Amino acid sequence: MKLPLLIIQGQADRLAPAKGSRIFFENITFKDKDLFEYKDGYHELLNDIIYQKVLADIHKWLEKHL
Repeated sequence: MKLPLLIIQGQADRLAPAKGSRIFFENITFKDKDLFEYKDGYHELLNDIIYQKVLADIHKWLEKHL
């Protein structure tokens, strides 16, 4: 896989622990990758209280890659 990669992860997610996303991210060998972690974010970041911050970050990332 050599496409740009964005991982968004809530650090308070109890269904998919942040540690797994970090391990996966660290093992990706290509350079165009980003991991955005949200301290108070849970499993469904786009339906979370912080969804506006998450959407703004995704928007910035997409602008950078278009």
